[in-house]
Amino acid sequence: MPKIRFWGAVALIAALAAGCGSNKTDATVAVTGTDTKCDVADTSLSAGTIRFNLKNNGKKTTELYVLGDKDRVIDEVENVSPGMTRALDVDLKAGTYTLACKPGQTGDGIRQRITVTGPGGTTGEGSTKADRTIGVAAQEYAFTFSETPTITKGESIEFELSNNGRERHEFEVIGPDGKAIGEIAGIKPTQKSDSTFTFADAGTYTYRCLLRTDDGRKHDTLGMKGTFDVA
Repeated sequence: MPKIRFWGAVALIAALAAGCGSNKTDATVAVTGTDTKCDVADTSLSAGTIRFNLKNNGKKTTELYVLGDKDRVIDEVENVSPGMTRALDVDLKAGTYTLACKPGQTGDGIRQRITVTGPGGTTGEGSTKADRTIGVAAQEYAFTFSETPTITKGESIEFELSNNGRERHEFEVIGPDGKAIGEIAGIKPTQKSDSTFTFADAGTYTYRCLLRTDDGRKHDTLGMKGTFDVA
């Protein structure tokens, strides 16, 4: 009887483990970041939900971005402290993407190209069709919109960021729950970039630029931030 109970417990644990590990991930890829490197275990992947496990072996807090064409931010994981491992699940269509580790959470990051092939995936290049476009001009230290961001729950908005200033600027949007829903990565003066954000929930959203001046001050503390409501 003890032997039977033992194997029954093993079967139950295995079933539970399978259930806990079945977050619909099709592949897991280890990403090891340091203050000078971003090592990706596999750069040729099949379409579907890919879990990027970022281990921070550096001395600086880091983050990991999955970037599409023209540095469009597809997804990200932030605030990965030294010694910490965090997972980022992204359901990618076929295409070529860039992984960017950002030690110190600033700059263009340390980059690695990955190739995704085959059927499947729901996000990636051209996966979200925008309902309309809103222009955003960035300069020291404020954002100016082409129109007031009056947005309805469920809308997908393409934000077109133009850097009219002298420093690099980015545009990040934070949802009512405090989590980032999308970002246009930092661009240099005179450059433009765009990304489409879907506003699934009603509430107050925050936009900001978290890049820093040469003397270390965050741009949002100098005025590059604000809010708008999604009805």
